Amino acid sequence: MNTNAPIVGGFWIAFVAVFLIASSSFLFSFGAPAERTGAPRMGEPQELTCVDGCHVSFPLNSGEGSVAILAPAAYSPGEKFDVQVRVSDPDAILFGFEITSKDAFAGHVGAWDVSGDAVQFSGGSAEYVTHEDAVFGSESITWVIPWTAPSSDVGDVTFYATGNGANGDGRFLGDRIYATSLTMAPGEPTATEEEDTSFDFKINSVFPNPFLDRATIVFSLERSEDISLELFDALGRKIGFGQIGRLSPGMHEWMISGEDLPTGVIFYRLRAGGQVRSGLLIRVR
Repeated sequence: MNTNAPIVGGFWIAFVAVFLIASSSFLFSFGAPAERTGAPRMGEPQELTCVDGCHVSFPLNSGEGSVAILAPAAYSPGEKFDVQVRVSDPDAILFGFEITSKDAFAGHVGAWDVSGDAVQFSGGSAEYVTHEDAVFGSESITWVIPWTAPSSDVGDVTFYATGNGANGDGRFLGDRIYATSLTMAPGEPTATEEEDTSFDFKINSVFPNPFLDRATIVFSLERSEDISLELFDALGRKIGFGQIGRLSPGMHEWMISGEDLPTGVIFYRLRAGGQVRSGLLIRVR
């Protein structure tokens, strides 16, 4: 009689394993866990995405689909407007997403409104929004989430989003994960990012990044302004400041020396008059 025990035990182990896998897949169809946008984190490694540990069949952004964020090109403090997340994949029949918003120091900013249909906070965190139910569709799905800007000018705000194009088989295998980001500047909003990407003051490129000895910020001005640069470490402590001076309209370059800078993430804040542009550098040895 005891000879059947291992078979029964093996059956129950297999049953429990299948149940857990199916339950996890079923659970994520009702929303992603928080912190799966790939966004930077202050003083810590960047967030994971859903290719880390669950949807592992393909590398991030390796399919023919995409995730896109549509929002105004600029925000006014306290303004409320819609942010759209569009997930596309020609091979998928089930779609999901997650989005968050952060400042240049990787701190969460703004407030999401999930009172509408089809969206919810991720894992109870008001800093992340995800789908309420994964949506069946053909090729693409768009969610609309109202967002309220910070009550004061905090510099550039970046939205980070991931999208899931799933095959709907109830498992993690065979699904595609996409990630993207969109940076919004402070100022008067005039058009969506897809319609107009021109600003009075913008960062054109930062290279090399990561950098060893020096990095160069390339920026453009549409009018003469006084320019200054501040540097901060991953904990938000100021580690550098430079008064560049008044520059004429056009393209300019400014070199940052890494001689006295720590390794790791370095946030920069470039200011032209009342305009601020922010971003991050990574210094390596």
